[in-house]
Amino acid sequence: RAVPLLESARTLAPSDRAVLDALAEAKAGMEADEGAKARAASYARHIAAGKLAADGNRFADAAREFGAALALVADSPEAKEGLKAAEAK
Repeated sequence: RAVPLLESARTLAPSDRAVLDALAEAKAGMEADEGAKARAASYARHIAAGKLAADGNRFADAAREFGAALALVADSPEAKEGLKAAEAK
């Protein structure tokens, strides 16, 4: 929401340092939010793939998927437990 408003403010005051700084900060925040959403989606895909692999007795694949999930969310109990179970098989 802030980015379009600050873009408009920039057209009115193209050299205003406060507007330019606020616009840069808003864009950075928007990009960070998009990155967090992408990481969360990737984590969920790896967890789902790990569960499917474990259910199919493909434990090496399950371990790889749960490990990839842990690389994204290092403190995930679900990924830790899945990896431990897959490695035990």
